[in-house]
Amino acid sequence: MSDLYSLWLTFPQPLEEQLGEHVATLARLTTGPVFQPHVTLVGDLPQDRAREIFTSERIGPIAPRLQGRFGQLSHGNTYFQSLFLEVALPVQVAHARHQLLEELDLDPAYPPHASLAYGSLAGEVPFPHLDRITATFCNQPAPIAFLALVASSETRPVESWKIIERLPLNV
Repeated sequence: MSDLYSLWLTFPQPLEEQLGEHVATLARLTTGPVFQPHVTLVGDLPQDRAREIFTSERIGPIAPRLQGRFGQLSHGNTYFQSLFLEVALPVQVAHARHQLLEELDLDPAYPPHASLAYGSLAGEVPFPHLDRITATFCNQPAPIAFLALVASSETRPVESWKIIERLPLNV
C-alpha cells in the first residue's frame, strides 16, 4: 500500500450527505467505488510534506465561511474524472492552491472539481438521474467546511482511503 497523502476540501454535513447519496447511487449504477465527496486541493504527496502543508495555516485561517460555487456537471475520460461537478473555489483558496501546485511542480491544469463517479460510465447513467444532479447542484453555492489530511493517492485502492485529520475552516 502506498504512503502517499492528499489534502482535500470537504463540505458541511448536509451537503456532504446529499452528494454522498448521489455517489452511492452512481456507484450502484456503474459498479464504481463509493467515496467521500470532496475537492482534491493537492494529491499524491509524501506524508511529511502533506502534513507540513496541512499544519502550515496556508489554507486554514484565510477566511471564515468559505464559499465556492458548483459549476456544470461534466464528464471526463480519466478514472478520477468520470462524472463530476466543476467547482469554482473561493479566491483565497484558489490562490493558495495555485501557489502550492507551482511550489510542488504539479500540473495546474487539473481543475478543481467534486467527483460523483469514478471509472468508466459508458452511458450507464440514466438521464433523469443526471437531470436531478444538475437541478440540485449546478450553479449553486459550494460551501467548504474542512481541510482534510487524507491517506489517498491514485495508486491506493479507493476503498482504503482514510481521512486522518480534519481542520474546520468555517469557524
